[in-house]
Amino acid sequence: MTLEVDISDTVDENYWNKNLRKNTCSTIYQVPNYSIVYKQVFDSKPIFITVKKNSELAGQLAILIHTKYYWKDANVFSKTLGSKLNLNSILRWEYGPIIHDSFDKGEILEALLMAVERISEENNVNMVRGTTYPLPIFDYSKIFAKHGYNYTSWATYITELEQDPESLYDKLSKETRYDIRKSEKHELELEIVDSLSSFKEYSDLAFSSRIHAGEKRRNNPLFVEKFWENLYNKGYLQVFLARKNGELLGAIENLVFNKNIIQYGVVNSPKIHLLGGTFLTWNAIKWSIENHYSTYDMGGINPAPKIEKEKSINFYKSKWGGKQLDYGRYIKIRKLGKTQFAAALSDPKKVSTKIKKFFQ
Repeated sequence: MTLEVDISDTVDENYWNKNLRKNTCSTIYQVPNYSIVYKQVFDSKPIFITVKKNSELAGQLAILIHTKYYWKDANVFSKTLGSKLNLNSILRWEYGPIIHDSFDKGEILEALLMAVERISEENNVNMVRGTTYPLPIFDYSKIFAKHGYNYTSWATYITELEQDPESLYDKLSKETRYDIRKSEKHELELEIVDSLSSFKEYSDLAFSSRIHAGEKRRNNPLFVEKFWENLYNKGYLQVFLARKNGELLGAIENLVFNKNIIQYGVVNSPKIHLLGGTFLTWNAIKWSIENHYSTYDMGGINPAPKIEKEKSINFYKSKWGGKQLDYGRYIKIRKLGKTQFAAALSDPKKVSTKIKKFFQ
């Protein structure tokens, strides 16, 4: 068996996506347009790896090297120092790799991971982070461990959509069906976003909601515009809004590719008693069924929640007829000192102490 590995910072989008579509595990996260957003906004570096077996494409992986993205919400001091010392150079991928060959998965994964290590060395990467797709097709963990990765179990709920809405509704719990009926009695209006102005309205609500929750965020209008430009215009983005008398009460942002839908963002206004989230989730799933999609992925959860917020998220995402599927979050720390210092800079109260330790 001969494996041929190719590493490139450019790719033929049609060729790449055509091959992704051959594999049911492929999602938007491996599509070039998703990576382009981060290149245009944060100067991140997309890289595309392919492995051919006997001249046939056997595996592919899209990765991003971030040097500025993880400083996007940092203060000026942390951002300047972190950039100067190259503290947050992180290579990352989501829901990959995509392996097409069913016989030599292990060897193909090894070839991809060796390519990732080579890229990391050439680009002075401090940390590598990646997730696998949540289907138990192949146990990747031993091979990742062999290459120095630490494993954390993560999970999501995936609803199979090849059924009619009524059948799915009947499978939901009595409490969930009650909440759906109750939300519909509030006479909420469903809006499918088809303009940048409406998408910005959703983004503004999401930003204000996070600030209200105490998160440290900086508004980034360019990210909103490029996300819309690169994803909506290609059919990769579907956003639903809930309104009452014109007032925006909530929204769900979905990423779409290869008949797989991933719930990417959810936001509610303070008027949660109107059950806008329930109304939106049910209508998003119904729309997905009616438009012949295959799966609806509720987004990542901690399968062993420790805090109340995680427990609440898990409970909500478990309500929609999906099956909990575990997947791996893999991390390889290549430069421990810089990684620790970068983490310290995210908390200004610890910066002076960490700086002293770093230079001792």
